[in-house]
Amino acid sequence: SRDHDPDTNFYKIFDCEYYVEDKFNDLSVVSHADNYPLSVLHLNTRSLKHNFSKVNYLLSSLNLQFSIIGISETWLKDSDHLCEIAGYNFTHDFRNERSGGGVGLYLKQEFEFKRRPDLYFANDSAESLFVEVERTKEKNLIVGIIYRPPEQNIIDFNAELDRLLFVISKNNKECILLGDWNIDLIKHNCHRQTAEFLDIMYSKLFVPLITRPSRITSHTATLLDNIFVNNPSNYLHSGLLISDISDH
Repeated sequence: SRDHDPDTNFYKIFDCEYYVEDKFNDLSVVSHADNYPLSVLHLNTRSLKHNFSKVNYLLSSLNLQFSIIGISETWLKDSDHLCEIAGYNFTHDFRNERSGGGVGLYLKQEFEFKRRPDLYFANDSAESLFVEVERTKEKNLIVGIIYRPPEQNIIDFNAELDRLLFVISKNNKECILLGDWNIDLIKHNCHRQTAEFLDIMYSKLFVPLITRPSRITSHTATLLDNIFVNNPSNYLHSGLLISDISDH
């Protein structure tokens, strides 16, 4: 139907709501989390070390222990080892020559995973980190955390994203791409490069789980952060947790 045509109404594909901790904990998918083996959270922290206590407070207030937590704008360096969370293994990549940026992934300790250094952005249009989670009863899962700095050229980013997704699609595995894309999906009908970004995603069978603004100020509302999946039938619910960790 037209309501589910991604070219005209992409935001109708998934229901997506805002949640405070209590409302989130009341969700049936949270109350019966053992029946749903995979849950994913993305946080833009704008310095993981500076906001680490807030991250821990948020996670401790939730009844669900997320399977995978992606962090964009970690602002970490290689010597930073103060951001371990109980029950998780942490892996991250950082900027070498300038401050800011950085991406990381927390994966539950029972997950067996390996880094995928063959999956990366060949230009400097984005920072990324990819891992492959080994699964015995299903195809392995590829997880990528991506941060596109807002000053980087979107045309270059789209071209490299198209190449990267082609490589991923040849793996023939379930894949989750999460992060801060700094591309406002709300403008997909009036901004050419945003429309091209969505076209690339849909052409490789990736759809967004987040369909409401993720960054709201006194005068703007933008959808910059998202989680894309290539097997949406495996996902029952999506939404945004209200938090003061950063302005996302």
